[in-house]
Amino acid sequence: MSILYLVVSTGFFLWITRNIFFWVYLWQHNDYSYTRMYTHLKETTQGRYILFSPVAFLKLLLIFLFAYIVLNPDFLAGYQFLIGVLFVVQGFSVIKEYYLHTLYLPKFTIKAMVFCISALFIAVALYTIPLTQDRYFWLLIIDKGVLFFITFLVFILSLPTNLYKDWYTDAAMRKLNKNKNITVIGVTGSYGKTTTKEFIAQILKNKFNVVKTQNQHNTSFGIAKTITDKVNPKTQIIVAEMAMHKRGDVREMAEIVSPKFGVITGISSQHASLSGDISKTMDAKYELIQSLPKDGLGLFNGNNENVYKLYKKTKKRKVLYGYQNGFPYDVKATNIHIQKSYIEFEVELRGKKMHFKSPLIGPQNIENILPGIILADTLGMKPEEIKKAVLSLSSLPKTMRKRNTVSGATIIDDTINTDTHAVLAALEYMKLFKNKRIFVLQPMIELGKRASSEHYEIAKKISVVCDYLFLTNKNFYKSILKGIVDGDGECFVKVDSSKNIAKFLRENCSSHDVVVFEGKEAEIVLEEIL
Repeated sequence: MSILYLVVSTGFFLWITRNIFFWVYLWQHNDYSYTRMYTHLKETTQGRYILFSPVAFLKLLLIFLFAYIVLNPDFLAGYQFLIGVLFVVQGFSVIKEYYLHTLYLPKFTIKAMVFCISALFIAVALYTIPLTQDRYFWLLIIDKGVLFFITFLVFILSLPTNLYKDWYTDAAMRKLNKNKNITVIGVTGSYGKTTTKEFIAQILKNKFNVVKTQNQHNTSFGIAKTITDKVNPKTQIIVAEMAMHKRGDVREMAEIVSPKFGVITGISSQHASLSGDISKTMDAKYELIQSLPKDGLGLFNGNNENVYKLYKKTKKRKVLYGYQNGFPYDVKATNIHIQKSYIEFEVELRGKKMHFKSPLIGPQNIENILPGIILADTLGMKPEEIKKAVLSLSSLPKTMRKRNTVSGATIIDDTINTDTHAVLAALEYMKLFKNKRIFVLQPMIELGKRASSEHYEIAKKISVVCDYLFLTNKNFYKSILKGIVDGDGECFVKVDSSKNIAKFLRENCSSHDVVVFEGKEAEIVLEEIL
């Protein structure tokens, strides 16, 4: 092996290893879902760039040119030199990414490690035993094959994974059949379901033995695992969060747990790329209500028009809750006071007004708290018990939570996810501040056909409230910029790297400013600061 080829091979393996980590990260980020991966590659700027970047195009061109090189061997040396330079440059780019801490690395779970090690083994094996006479051309083939290696591994591993999931599901259903006195509460929606599930559990645990699905373990497997691992003879209530990627997912989860109560928190265009359109999303969420028994109870967030339509549709026992005007609420929050560090409101239950105070921030938390109050009252908790429980509520990590400050500025971590409702709620909270208002935003994905218009409308509202808008990527930049320009306010907007955004915040934030970080990519900026 020549020294030149050894140098090229070093750059090649640096690049291949980086690529394997990246693709496993991307699959993991998209929950190993083929639909979500396809949506990411199709709808996002980053996804399209991965497939159609100049370098990706150059490599494909070089692969197709090989047939010409075989017929014209005089050009072989130049052909190999170009491939060699390409991999050496990419090897140095990996070293640069490492020192700048910009490498995309997966969370090294057992599953992710199996993918990484297996894909690297395949790459090494193919490198060691080339199937063509030209080793440089073969490096290109291996490089382009990484995505297919990992996709194949995802498919292969899905087979034993599905058997493992089926085992857990059967075990969970057997366990619930032995504990028929357990009351199950199902929570679903496009947004707010994790927080609502958390608040229901926090309120009810003051009187009952409660088991809840952990974090965002909101799939049939997550619910089954929670039941198998956590439920015991003392368990009285299970609060199960139910997400959906396609129609039938919520029904499948409901068949496992047989909920008596169902909560629909809100339905929006989020994940429309997965379900097809908003009407299909509504049908998918409504599967929870359809699964309720005759003596069950459905709770519907009347602040959301789509949920209100489902409320009117159902003939089962139901409660419409909320606080906005224009809906015939069964339970309504009134006399609302939103402060920088807490919220206050009143609710009338059984003809008696109750005053609540909670150390949560943002008006959206009222609609997240109300189902817990209604269910606590329905299940027999006393008014003073409910008040005390609401007063002790704590927000989930990365959901409108205050963090350490930059030069006295208020930092709000809302990086758990990005959706229209969360952005609007953050803007409402930011209005409480009189100095600089800065928004660090990861543009939203999986919005389907409404993606551009949603970003345009959101940007118009941001322009009125904020002084600065920093975007973590270029997705829907034109729509966002147009919304900022067409809005009634003045707001500086820029797409920038996490390091540059963090540097700006460190140098320009002062006391009484507020900075909101929205979305998982915005969390990288927040970590740079903290």
